Amino acid sequence: MAKRIGIVGTRFTELHSPEWKSQLQSIIDSLPNDVEIFVNGAPGTDQEAVRLATERGLKITILFEGNDFDNDPKFFMHRNSTVIENTEEVFAIWDGVSPGTQHAIALAKRLGTPIHVINVLHEDWQRFS
Repeated sequence: MAKRIGIVGTRFTELHSPEWKSQLQSIIDSLPNDVEIFVNGAPGTDQEAVRLATERGLKITILFEGNDFDNDPKFFMHRNSTVIENTEEVFAIWDGVSPGTQHAIALAKRLGTPIHVINVLHEDWQRFS
């Protein structure tokens, strides 16, 4: 059975430096061929992870497909929780601000799910790039 890897992260990637894409590319490139990637399908990190994993030929499960996104924060927390609860290891692309990603990180830690937090902003000024 393939190892289930979750990828979560900020939706507002256009507000940050392009470094987040290279970090995500490095994550996808580091994974073995027999993994299954789980994402919640939101714009930004999730959709870019799907694109990169597809290019690499990795198996992908999108838990919430479609472009109809409810802006209720509880909905996004539910989506991230579903990813965390269905995976064995998680990568979080975080800008140090996003409360949804912060919730996913805290949940993974509480459940004992290994989580790798990649802060894509190394300098405070990058928040405004």
